[in-house]
Amino acid sequence: TPAEEEDENWLRGNQKAGLAAAFIHDDDWARAERLMSHLSHLSPLASASYPLLYRALMNRLRVFVEPCYHQWRLASFGTAGLTAEQSEGYAIGRELGSSGAASKALPRKNGSMSACFLPAEALQLLRHLGPFLGRDLRLMICVARLCEVQLREMSMAQRLDREGSGYELVRTLGKCLLPALSMGQCDSNPATSWVIWSALDLLPYEERFRMYAHLKYVYYKKYPTLILGAASALKKAKAALRRLSKDTVLDFARKFGKLSHAHALPIMDFLLSQMQSY
Repeated sequence: TPAEEEDENWLRGNQKAGLAAAFIHDDDWARAERLMSHLSHLSPLASASYPLLYRALMNRLRVFVEPCYHQWRLASFGTAGLTAEQSEGYAIGRELGSSGAASKALPRKNGSMSACFLPAEALQLLRHLGPFLGRDLRLMICVARLCEVQLREMSMAQRLDREGSGYELVRTLGKCLLPALSMGQCDSNPATSWVIWSALDLLPYEERFRMYAHLKYVYYKKYPTLILGAASALKKAKAALRRLSKDTVLDFARKFGKLSHAHALPIMDFLLSQMQSY
């Protein structure tokens, strides 16, 4: 297949990443993590920027996310709406609605949601994936919903305790999910943005604005895909602003809303600078 040919050609020039992917495939996570840490020192980008290593990380992540998401689905809604096959083994994405409204209330039917918590190894995988998680939209939504479940079960002190697992989850939100929203194809999908923002809304504003500053001054200057996406969104925003009038304000307001779903910070900075110039 073309993907296999691409991997074969790519591995000729980077055997370390191929070895790390093989370690992940063989469940040797300790050696794989040491190699990926070495690769992160050689390249400013995340380990997932290597195609074969990205696929290995995503496949490994699904092993942890699928059972947790299945438990959340059953605890929140029971087996209503599931076929017999889906009740036996839940496949990610089959029951993901486009509205994203399922994670708002998070009703409980079986008491504690602790069975839905992401394990520590899954959080490590997410930090290695970084914003590249956004390439798989369904998996990103599942991770965001599970993070929201875990944050709701924790107190504010647990979320901000730098020695506890809650703070590791908060770090994952800032290093993976928030930039992944800009990396994914979310320009016309407000439901995806809503799922991630609803998880961020559980954090105090100091922590949220620290994440926004890190996204603006680090990720938007580090990852070419984010730079290109922000430049494309700004180009469309400038074109819309030039044609803005009192008769077209409603149409262009919706356009600005769509552009800000994935690249909220660059669009808001641009609009603020335009208002300040007047």
